Amino acid sequence: MKRNFMSLSIETKLIISFFIAVSIPIFILFYVSTYLVTQHVDNMQTERIHAAQRNIINALDKEMNTLHVDNIDYSHWSDMYNATIKRDNAWLTDVFAILSSPQKGVDIVIIADANMDIIYQSNKIADFKKDAKKFIVRAAKGDEFVTFADIGGQVYYISFASIIDYGFTEKHAGILIMGKKFDKRVIDNLPASYNFDFDFIHQGTSLIGGTDSEEYKKYTEAIAGNKSYNNSKTAFYAITDYTYEPIMYLHIKEVGDFIGDTRAHYLKGFIIAIVVTYLLALIILYMIKNSIMKPVRKLRNKVRSLRGEGAIQIENDWNELTALTEEFEIMTNEVVSNANTLEEKNKELEYLVYKDDITNCYNKKYFRRYFREIIEEVERNNDTASLILVDIDYYKYYWEFAESYQIEDTLIKISQIINGVLMETQGRCELCYDGGDEFAAIMIGVDYINALETALEITRRVSEASFWGMERMPKGHLSVSCGMANFPKDTMDYDKLVKAARDRLERTINHNEGKVGYFYSIFNSLKDDIEESKKVVTYMSKAFLSVIDAMDQYTYTHTEGVVKYSSIIANELALSKEEIDNLKIGALLHDIGKLELGRELLNKKDKLTDEEFVLIKQHPTFGVNMLKTLTYFENAIDIVKYHHERFDGKGYPEGIKGKDIPLGARIVAVADSFDAMTTTRAYRTRHKSYEEAAEELIRCSGTQFDPDIVNAFLGYIDRNGFKFLLLE
Repeated sequence: MKRNFMSLSIETKLIISFFIAVSIPIFILFYVSTYLVTQHVDNMQTERIHAAQRNIINALDKEMNTLHVDNIDYSHWSDMYNATIKRDNAWLTDVFAILSSPQKGVDIVIIADANMDIIYQSNKIADFKKDAKKFIVRAAKGDEFVTFADIGGQVYYISFASIIDYGFTEKHAGILIMGKKFDKRVIDNLPASYNFDFDFIHQGTSLIGGTDSEEYKKYTEAIAGNKSYNNSKTAFYAITDYTYEPIMYLHIKEVGDFIGDTRAHYLKGFIIAIVVTYLLALIILYMIKNSIMKPVRKLRNKVRSLRGEGAIQIENDWNELTALTEEFEIMTNEVVSNANTLEEKNKELEYLVYKDDITNCYNKKYFRRYFREIIEEVERNNDTASLILVDIDYYKYYWEFAESYQIEDTLIKISQIINGVLMETQGRCELCYDGGDEFAAIMIGVDYINALETALEITRRVSEASFWGMERMPKGHLSVSCGMANFPKDTMDYDKLVKAARDRLERTINHNEGKVGYFYSIFNSLKDDIEESKKVVTYMSKAFLSVIDAMDQYTYTHTEGVVKYSSIIANELALSKEEIDNLKIGALLHDIGKLELGRELLNKKDKLTDEEFVLIKQHPTFGVNMLKTLTYFENAIDIVKYHHERFDGKGYPEGIKGKDIPLGARIVAVADSFDAMTTTRAYRTRHKSYEEAAEELIRCSGTQFDPDIVNAFLGYIDRNGFKFLLLE
């Protein structure tokens, strides 16, 4: 006879109801958490594959850019221009012998004339002109570029550059084409990606024999049918040419099953939690049965006794509360253990996404995502933060002769040096590495002056450290250049802060590598210091200097230094506010006459001819002629005209001497020479140290320079050291 639920005993009903009540939320929680974990690890899988793809693409870009730089270099030779015009195949063959050496590895060198006819070809490639026609047509219009291309069924990366006589006529003689075959030789130099294997597929064929052909077939069928291709462990990326036409495909495939292992570990932990939960439920039921139901049974026994029925025998002496406490402790330990394991896995996943696997620094992705949030947090807390961009000088040159493991050792050592300096600061610091030649140090709670001192210490320690191959570097040692900006002193905008640090870094690299560029604007300083009636002069001066900057970046940066040093000397001489204002404007415009000299002469690296030197010496006169017709600049004309006069009368343009030279011109002469001696010029790669420049001022005091002005400047240095570099 069947029994329904209502006919069951109270004890049995409680057991069934309790298990149902416990099971429903457990299975709901299991379903929801499994779904969320699956989504999370799938997203992480996709991001990991993308990261591996970016590493490989960046490495390919470096290979192609190296070829393109060599091509542009050779195409701008005057000998290349002459050989092209004269069809000097013997000379071109000698050049190809150099380019095809193991160091360069160039496979093809082709020259097409202005009519796009091929006049020289190092290695005959059938149908080259046909297969590369669209690139040759674009290059014939003056475009210089590097691209992947399918030539005769083979994959090449090819650079196109215009052959131009830059030295004289600037006439276009043709196109220089260099190419390297994309084969195992190139692929072997690509970086290995963590936990992934990769292959390149061209026309359905693997270039290294590592791709599952069935997987590629599924991918091409999906693409042909405009369908999505779904496989979380593998991905295909199109490698295109200059016109975005696919040339081959990069296939990235996971080695092992990292994500599957993570899911399995999570499932194991959840099953343990379920078992513990049910065990706890059994303990509670046992407690209900032996603690709660016991009085009920006694009451029922009394009722049965009153009705003349026999008593129910109860045998249960076990301490249910003790058992429940022990089981709960076991469950808690399991849950804590499982939570710790999951936390470790999450940290491992985050490491893969935001850490560089060579230097162990944060990567560019982390910087882009979190630096803006850091600045916003600093602003909310009314705090300060500084950004230092650190660039390895001559990194490309080092990269060309060093092996990959030696480069990695150097990057690791530099990151350790930078981290060592950052740990000595009082703020919270994080170091990021962009995967190339640049580090970014984020310093929270570190003010302007301390950040500058930190940057200077970084450059000092790196230059003093020992690295493999440093004796082959241009300076005989390895060095770094820094660009620094501070929030909120320099700007309160995130994008402007990054741009400020970047600008200072680039100027330091161009003019003073191995030093620190900090965010200092002479125009902001003048705008604040000069009286309102003269601010129009500042804005007009800025316009003049912007034109010069387009011709010669050195002059712009040099002007900043001259204004700064002139201001120091003027304050030491206790000049009036009006005299200092006029001096700053004159210092700002002292080289304005260089607008007449032209870009080539300003940037010439070779020794000047006598005619060129005569022309250079006329720039003060050119400057006076430009300014004398403008009402606002009458007080600056004497400084512009006489700042190259010497105290002994041997200067130019008029050869006046002593106190006959206007005071402002004598001050600018000292400031101009000091800045010129301590910065890199187009014709001179090594500059003097600040100590050497100070000794030169002393040596030339009384002959080239006014002794009183030299003494005033050196007096400031004696009191402050060379801390004027850190002037706010």
